[in-house]
Amino acid sequence: MEKIIIINKTNGFYSEVLNYKFKIEFEVINFYLNENLEKSEKNIIKEINDLINNYKINYLVAEGDYLSLINYGFISKINCNKKILFLTDDYDMHEVNFISAKAFDFIFTACPISNYRYLEKGFDSYFVPLESNKNLFKKTDENKRYDISFFGAKKSTREEYLKYLNENDINVNLMGYNNPPDYNWDNLSRFISQSKIVLNFSNTGNKNKFYSHLTIPHNFFSFKGRPIMVGLCDTLCLSEFSPANQILFDQDLPTFNNKEELLKMCKFFLNDESQYIKKKDIFVKKCFEYEDHDYFRNILQIIIKKKVHKNNITNSMPYWYIRVFFNQKIRNISKRSNLLVYIKEMYEALLLNLNKNKLFQLPIILENLIKFPFIIIKILINKLKR
Repeated sequence: MEKIIIINKTNGFYSEVLNYKFKIEFEVINFYLNENLEKSEKNIIKEINDLINNYKINYLVAEGDYLSLINYGFISKINCNKKILFLTDDYDMHEVNFISAKAFDFIFTACPISNYRYLEKGFDSYFVPLESNKNLFKKTDENKRYDISFFGAKKSTREEYLKYLNENDINVNLMGYNNPPDYNWDNLSRFISQSKIVLNFSNTGNKNKFYSHLTIPHNFFSFKGRPIMVGLCDTLCLSEFSPANQILFDQDLPTFNNKEELLKMCKFFLNDESQYIKKKDIFVKKCFEYEDHDYFRNILQIIIKKKVHKNNITNSMPYWYIRVFFNQKIRNISKRSNLLVYIKEMYEALLLNLNKNKLFQLPIILENLIKFPFIIIKILINKLKR
């Protein structure tokens, strides 16, 4: 069996889901960045390259989205035949992800709209939902104890929706809403399976994470993995409007645009068992079209057969991109207690930049020289605390 290395930011929910997905076709080897931040970036890259060489690994997957060590420069220094970028929240990170994506051979993105954006730019991109493995999300043999349920965090406009339902005699059973969610897969599958209906909210709340330019905070109606998770557990999902949901489900996923429409839908399906069962069965069947063992396996087989044509073109990175990842790297290190790593990172970064004569990076260097004594104090404080 071919081996694949997954570069995870942390060891947790995301990494476990990715493991289940790629184990369908590969022997998975994990590398967790958060467990290696005591090392310099240069040493981390060397360790990953050594793993790839020693285990004869031909495939690499790296988590995208948000700021970490994973960026264009980091990935470009890793020697692997086929590199895959896996994205989940591209809707508010696209400007950053688009540049990082240039270091990869394939893009796997968990939103169909995001997939079209990368295809439009000429990338070899595929829509790959994250939470779509029937071994993680599965129907249990328990009865439907709850009418309406929701699992997820308390944010955006969710509170006003739930309050409105409660005021109209629709009580919603909650999991992980006021407290950190329990992501034990058996518990979550049981919770969903015991519910007749699970709600999904698409509104993200105001976002302002475009690092390439200043923007006005704006909310999105983004794709969530919850509907597919719910369908795999043989339960009906009612979802707030999202363009991505329309692409994937068309009319097979009942959709609401406001509190009044949601209330009307809840009453309709709770009061008409035959309509509920009919709609639930149609929805569940649609969800299984995206299940990993069929849908995702086909995609993996495609990229396994594909030949990748490497080029030696070095892409020029914009100033803002270099700055934001450099500062994030220093921020990560400053949270640790190893002063030598920070000094080594600063030395390597300064030497590298000066050798390459990239004078436009001098503001970054000066900025971090000014921060230098303050970060040293922070690292020493962290060291004393430990």
